[in-house]
Amino acid sequence: MELLLLRHAEAEDLAATDQLRRLTEKGRRQAESVGEYLSGHGITVDRVLSSPALRTMETAEIVARRLKTDVTPAPWALPGMSASAAIESLENFRHCKRVLLVGHQPDIGLLIAKLLGLRDDRSLHVRKASLFHLCLVSKGEAVLEASVPCKLM
Repeated sequence: MELLLLRHAEAEDLAATDQLRRLTEKGRRQAESVGEYLSGHGITVDRVLSSPALRTMETAEIVARRLKTDVTPAPWALPGMSASAAIESLENFRHCKRVLLVGHQPDIGLLIAKLLGLRDDRSLHVRKASLFHLCLVSKGEAVLEASVPCKLM
């Protein structure tokens, strides 16, 4: 299975709760850029999964609209997601060719590090709206195919 990991786009700093933070105008443009990049390169996904936090759902919905698909909320991907729990949850989608997961930092970086066999995520820079393409070779093990920051999309 191919796994696309996307950190949510830029969000406002303050809201009633962390989960209610919305995308800024720049964040909406970033999400549009990601969607255009994927669709422009003929990249399709079988499933878009997203943390239910508002900023991630907004990011995922903008990207999914470009890919002509829907978003499935993934409560296990809320801020504080454990890499091990994510790997277990992603096993439910092994039948898919390609899955896009929209989440939070540092969680996305820690998941990438665990899948690549790194001790930690210090050697990864996971910017807002950056995209990582991994190929899962076995449970809990992946190969990095690409890393694209939003500014290059």
